[in-house]
Amino acid sequence: LKTKKSKPVRTCIVCGGKYPKADLVRLVYNGCITVDKTQTQAGRGRYICADGCSLTQGDTKALRRAFRNNSISADDVLGLLGHLTKRDIEF
Repeated sequence: LKTKKSKPVRTCIVCGGKYPKADLVRLVYNGCITVDKTQTQAGRGRYICADGCSLTQGDTKALRRAFRNNSISADDVLGLLGHLTKRDIEF
């Protein structure tokens, strides 16, 4: 008998909702926050909803807490918002 393999579930750092990994966007901090399209970049990744959450400049504190890094600035968040609004992410 084969057992049904469960899909990985991750938590959105903005809304706190739990979703399948394939439905989320992975973020990686390597000096600045970048979008990891392939979900294979080195480093600890954090996830946000691809369409359900609206990341704003006010979420700088949430990103600092998630990445455990107090050097994340509002400019990093603005750069990330630029990538997300350009629909740089495709599933």
